[in-house]
Amino acid sequence: RLDVLYSAQHVFDSRDDADARTDPSATLRRNDSFHHFQTRWSSGWGSSSEFAAGFGMTQAILGSAFQPDATGASTIDLPLLKRTGSAPLATSGLRARYVFNASIRGIRRGPLGSHSLDAGGSFNYGRITNRWDSLAGVDQVLVNGQGSEVIRWNTFTEVRQHVRDVSLYVQDSWRFLDAFVISWGLRLEESGGRASGANGRVRWTTLDPRAGLAIPLGVHGLNLRASWSRYSEFLQGRYLDFGNPSALGGEVFAWQDGNNDRQAQPQEIG
Repeated sequence: RLDVLYSAQHVFDSRDDADARTDPSATLRRNDSFHHFQTRWSSGWGSSSEFAAGFGMTQAILGSAFQPDATGASTIDLPLLKRTGSAPLATSGLRARYVFNASIRGIRRGPLGSHSLDAGGSFNYGRITNRWDSLAGVDQVLVNGQGSEVIRWNTFTEVRQHVRDVSLYVQDSWRFLDAFVISWGLRLEESGGRASGANGRVRWTTLDPRAGLAIPLGVHGLNLRASWSRYSEFLQGRYLDFGNPSALGGEVFAWQDGNNDRQAQPQEIG
């Protein structure tokens, strides 16, 4: 048997982040495209075994742009959260993930009961690109209409990241006396990733066991089930931005708006 799936989606928002407290010029024009492809092949080996393999790919092309009429620095007035000027940041990027997995399943019957065996593995690779831009390069912060802080961004900036995950697993469910079930499983997973231009690499290897038990209670259709399992965390690409000088960052300066024009001048920034 061969199954194939493809889906696509396009999203356009002329006023992304619109809010009653946000000027229309401080919103973004968002334009995103999403693609998903998946195929899976399975084949039976005799009457009690099956081999399956699959491949999947997802891709997201993300983009946002400043409004054509946006001018000046992005300004937010606290605590009312009123935003004027331009949007703080325009972002764009690519999210792509490729996954391959395979498994073999079988049922083995013997004098002490039956075993449902399952073993397999997967390879997961993600590629990420992030870009940030600011119209004026700074963000102004007001408090009750008075100048307070200026954030100076390091835009335009761009980072690329790669994330990889490899896992192998094996599990078995032993059914005996046509009622009692003992199950166990073991998963070995290795996750790693790095950001282009960064010195370090994040990597960890974990071993995840699990076990379960099902016991009939003597009442028709009523069973007692207990299980225990350990799950490891999958490495997220956003973690790789920390400590990367190419990622989005900024410096915060004190701002004394001497002429009260709500526009930060160099001599007003400390």
